[in-house]
Amino acid sequence: MRTRNFESPLDLSGYDGIRLKIRGDGNRFKLILYDEDDWWGSIAFHAAFDTVEGAWLTVDVPFDSFRAVRRGEAVPEGSPDLRAMRTTSVRSMQLMLSKFTYGMGDLNKSFASGPFYLEVSKVSAYRGDAGATR
Repeated sequence: MRTRNFESPLDLSGYDGIRLKIRGDGNRFKLILYDEDDWWGSIAFHAAFDTVEGAWLTVDVPFDSFRAVRRGEAVPEGSPDLRAMRTTSVRSMQLMLSKFTYGMGDLNKSFASGPFYLEVSKVSAYRGDAGATR
């Protein structure tokens, strides 16, 4: 599930990451952030998180845990295309269940074909351990 591009990009530079209030089925999912309007073929930033079947969880996904990915492949270290995520300009976000964690050679060990669920109660940005959110 992916949002449309936000009317105005979100400036999350004053925050440490994204906080999700979720209930899942035990699968590992990905949170994907886009910092460009034209997301097809551009770099997206992926971070994986685990769920516990039937349990409500608050999951903090720090910005420094996101990896640059282009078209299903992690952008390799040393690549001229590798760059940091622009947290000043978050354009859209996506939640995904995928057979791969960060690329074709990195299998999601909890993935199984068939029905799945991920219930989302809240998405916010968080700052530090104190839990300040936006």
